[in-house]
Amino acid sequence: MAFFDAGDVLAAVAGPVCPLPIVVHKDYELPGFVGSDTLLLAVSASGGTEETLHVATEAVNAGARLVAVSQGGALAELARTAGAPHVPVPTEIVMPRTGVGALAVPLLLVLEQLGLCPGAEQGVA
Repeated sequence: MAFFDAGDVLAAVAGPVCPLPIVVHKDYELPGFVGSDTLLLAVSASGGTEETLHVATEAVNAGARLVAVSQGGALAELARTAGAPHVPVPTEIVMPRTGVGALAVPLLLVLEQLGLCPGAEQGVA
């Protein structure tokens, strides 16, 4: 059985219209291309997902720009420390897979605000 998360939704919805590639990464190792020209959208419902925190920390250290999406936790603290935006999501999300919409919508809206996913807000509405 395959599970889809917020990154998969973002890639499926925004990928075809975004002028930049959207790479969904679900591992502990930071991709070699991440650097100062990278925007990292780090997502963790709890804010404490180990691999997300590890990769987000490494990306910030590599000079990437970070936007964090979580209920809070260590990911929100990393964003605060890095001077990066943190988008809070509802604390009612118990299991990340059940909150895929609550986690994907902020990603779409961030890309729209950056001019990379036109019409996202209208589509979400």
